[in-house]
This record gives sequence, C-alpha cells and structure tokens, in this order.
Amino acid sequence: MSRASWGKVRKLPSGNFQASYIAEGGRRVNAPATFTTKRAARAWLATQQARISAEENGMAPKQAEKPPLPDKTLQQAYNLYFDACERRGLSPGTLRSYRSHWNAHIAPALGKMQLQAITEDVIKGWLQGKRSTSDKKKAESLSTLQRILQAAVEQKWLYENPAKDVHATGGRKKAARRSYPILTHAQLEAIRAAMPPACAIAVDLGAWCALRSGEVCALRRKDIDLVEGVIKVRRAVKQGVRGNGSRGPRKVLQACVTLPCRPRS
Repeated sequence: MSRASWGKVRKLPSGNFQASYIAEGGRRVNAPATFTTKRAARAWLATQQARISAEENGMAPKQAEKPPLPDKTLQQAYNLYFDACERRGLSPGTLRSYRSHWNAHIAPALGKMQLQAITEDVIKGWLQGKRSTSDKKKAESLSTLQRILQAAVEQKWLYENPAKDVHATGGRKKAARRSYPILTHAQLEAIRAAMPPACAIAVDLGAWCALRSGEVCALRRKDIDLVEGVIKVRRAVKQGVRGNGSRGPRKVLQACVTLPCRPRS
C-alpha cells in the first residue's frame, strides 16, 4: 500500500493498482478502473485533486456527487437477476442454462466478491484462468455475467458494468462436430416395429414430419387434422430447471407451424 499527501494507492492481488481518495462526508471514492502501474494510479489521483481544488476555489463548476453504492456481493446480484428472469417467464431451458453457467463457471471464483471490487481487470483475469474451458462455454458464461452485472447497474448497485467491454477468447479449442448416420427406410421401420404400439407414431412424426421430440410429446389430438392432412405444431415439452418437464409455446419466432402429413406411398 502506498500513501502520499493526498489519496491512497493499493496494490491488488492481480498486480494492478487501485487508487482512491476521501470525499466530503468521509466517503471513500475508488477510481472507476484499476491501473497497471503505480505512477498511473497516482496520476489519476493528481487529476482528481486538481479538479476538487478548482471546484472549491470557484474556478470550475462542481460536479454532482454520485450517490454511495450499497455493499452487495455478486451472489446477491445473481439472485436479483435470476428472480427477475423467473418473473419474466423465461423458458425452463434458458433458466437452466443461466444457473449452469453460474454454478460451474462464475460463482466459484467471483460469487462472494463485493460488486465494487469486480473490475474489468478482475473479469479478464477470471477468463484467463479458464484455459481448459471451451470458447463457447467461456463466451456463454461471460454473457451471463454481463447480464447479472447490468441488472446490478439498473438496481443502482453499480455505477457502470465492468464487463461491458470484455470479450472471451483463448479457451480450449472447439471439439469437432459429431457426424450422425442417416437411417434407411428399413431401419426406421425396424425401430417403429420395436416401439410400443402407442408410441410407434412418434417415429413417423420425427422421421417424416421433422418434429422435435419435445414437439411430438406436446401434440394433442386437436393438433392433427386428418381431413386437411396437416399437423399444427403449437407447443413443446421442455425440461424444467429441476429436471421436471413442462408444456409451453415453441421457442421460435413462429408460434405455430402447419406441416403436411399426407400418407406415405
């Protein structure tokens, strides 16, 4: 820790330096970002001291003091954000994805940290420590973190989002896409014959009408029009956050898709 005649400079575990000073009322004001050198931190303090001196002497208009921030952790910000997502009615799959990113990638390193201590450098260091994580997972986890921090900004727990200009790169290389064999007509018929009678039609719907498994499970009798020869796909079964299934609208731009289901020759 380094203290000069005005302000304070503190070396962080990351190796960067944090600058701060005491404002009116005894409130400590931290620099909006950390610095890679002590000289840069002291330069910021000198600029702030000159500004405050000019304001006190009437040489410059006084800047409005920002309201003090509450002491909140990232865990509290996550709870705030996740509860809001549930109230908005996001799909179970989306909620499950957010929770997975939080539990596996964000919470272990950052969950207990005070929001004001989470800087852009802290976030970059967190990403650099995830070298064994794929680029896709890193990008998804960073996106979730950005949303959580933005919720904290909107709640006035932060002045600005420290993750807004951070990008995820340099993770584990993406695994090669798996190739899947295309079943022959005879193989499909064999699978259909092996199914319980009540479930055999699911094979036809998936193979010949290109329905997803969740869409097949959500079909109702009124969705199938044998006279017109069409299927109206309106809903899908989705896996819930706790593993339970629920029926809901399809997560696509079109709420309903009409597909032909003419008899096969």
